[in-house]
Amino acid sequence: MRWLVLTSSVPRYDGDFSGLFVQSFCEALAARGHRLDVLAWRGEGALARTLGDEGTGVELRFVPYGPPSMEELFYGAGAPENLRESPLRALLAPVAMGAMVGAALKACREVAYDGVIGHWLLPAGALARVVGEIAGLPSFVVGHSGGVHLLSRVPPVVGRPLARWLTAVPTTVPTEALAQTVRALGGEVTSVLPMGFDPPSEGVEFGGRRGVGELRVGFLGRLVAIKDLGTLLGAIEEARAGGVSVTLEIVGDGPERQRWQAQAGDGVTFRGALMGEAKEEALRSWDVLALPSRVRESGRHEGLPVTLLEAAARGTVPLVSGVPGAEEWLVHPWQVLPAGQSSEWARGIAGFADLDDRALRELRWASAEQVASLQWPRLAADFERIFCAPEGPGV
Repeated sequence: MRWLVLTSSVPRYDGDFSGLFVQSFCEALAARGHRLDVLAWRGEGALARTLGDEGTGVELRFVPYGPPSMEELFYGAGAPENLRESPLRALLAPVAMGAMVGAALKACREVAYDGVIGHWLLPAGALARVVGEIAGLPSFVVGHSGGVHLLSRVPPVVGRPLARWLTAVPTTVPTEALAQTVRALGGEVTSVLPMGFDPPSEGVEFGGRRGVGELRVGFLGRLVAIKDLGTLLGAIEEARAGGVSVTLEIVGDGPERQRWQAQAGDGVTFRGALMGEAKEEALRSWDVLALPSRVRESGRHEGLPVTLLEAAARGTVPLVSGVPGAEEWLVHPWQVLPAGQSSEWARGIAGFADLDDRALRELRWASAEQVASLQWPRLAADFERIFCAPEGPGV
């Protein structure tokens, strides 16, 4: 089958982390024999390209919606944060929406698609619904935390009918916590399906401590405010002051990097964005993956970071805060720490450092087993069943 995918975020170039899970989602379906044409709004450095052999796999194309210097509605910290930082960017929204609908309808005239998939409830999910209705195609919505948050900010008199209309077609979200939010807003959720992860390229041997005489903590992700890396930096400093031999390696890039680098103390290394084997090597080298996110006052929070799954599958044990629903994929309750509290994170890190090698080995194995069902080769089949339902969804 062939699908048109609309999204507000996908890697603009090789090495870009933005919307990497959208690309992985498309590649996983392509590996099952499908073709996907992806339309995303243009951003700095965006480069149209083909993933896989020409004529198969995934085609990435970018939709302009203004002079390149003004296209700042998406990417970076994400649309909700970009709008909060500069509300005037909302003036770009109508132009961006119109440009995407126009590009999508043009694509539908040129290609016989089997359906339209929108990643994020808003805005791309809504546009997939509109394009599907106009083109007479089935539409699907793959929800993520940012789109659910945007929907929750719409006044109920508009938001509740919008939620019902948006989710009248097959709709997924990555966690039960987000599903409950969608239902509270008046919508429906067909399935709770996280974004998956690629299994390790080779077998992984799970042993005890990986660092020699020290605990190796890693962070992998975009350096944006909701990740709250400042809390982790404070925790590392406090743990080291308390006698814990711990180092922190930070992999990723983003708008907060300069601020957090200035805050970092001893034992902290910023490596920038890593991909491929370099990323794989980093994930395998850590004892702990730290995900110190927080829930904002507005209620905005992360969904289920793919990084958590990738790390656990490789025996790197996650410590998490501010990610409702993540506990389902963790082994022990103590892996969830209070958000925004450096001292609690320092205690959690110190407690992990006290585990002996046998306990560590068992925890590594259990962590990998906990997330095994979310490997893309397996999870892609669950999405495929929704998109290829024989009775066909309504439009």
